[in-house]
Amino acid sequence: MFMEFIKLLKLWKYAIVYIDEVAFNTSNLPLHTWSEKGKDAPKLIRKTNDRYNAIAAQVGKYKMFHIKKDTTKSINYIVFLKNLMKELKKLIGKNQFEYRTVIVCDNASIHITDDVHKFLKQKGIKCFTIPPYAPELNNIEHTFGVLKKKLACRNLVNKDFLHVIKETVQEM
Repeated sequence: MFMEFIKLLKLWKYAIVYIDEVAFNTSNLPLHTWSEKGKDAPKLIRKTNDRYNAIAAQVGKYKMFHIKKDTTKSINYIVFLKNLMKELKKLIGKNQFEYRTVIVCDNASIHITDDVHKFLKQKGIKCFTIPPYAPELNNIEHTFGVLKKKLACRNLVNKDFLHVIKETVQEM
């Protein structure tokens, strides 16, 4: 039913903006190193257990990320939405944005707070939530999968993890 609704919106030329959050943790990514043939690889110990969060949006091939060290709260989400609105007005045009744009997100608590609903209503933004336990319906999840695969292939030893995440995002 949800996918049929999305197909209708696409048929009616709506811009569909997929939004979600993702966490990055260095302890979940493998350490990569090399050694000369016949010698044991050196044992690597992570200096930190850095954790970063990102709010991201995707409309078509356009992606926007906001990456930070702390957890995502509804106020961070509203600030992200304000910045996203500015970018989308440039990207798809003011009239298209105001009359034919829909935000699709999951049922995360920050997406459904009173403050967020109030902000979206004030701006006239239509927002739909995907059914529970159906992340495959949110296209940004596929982008997160690609991003995490690319991060897993990076050498993170003695590197600033935030810089590596931002660099990887720029390459996508």
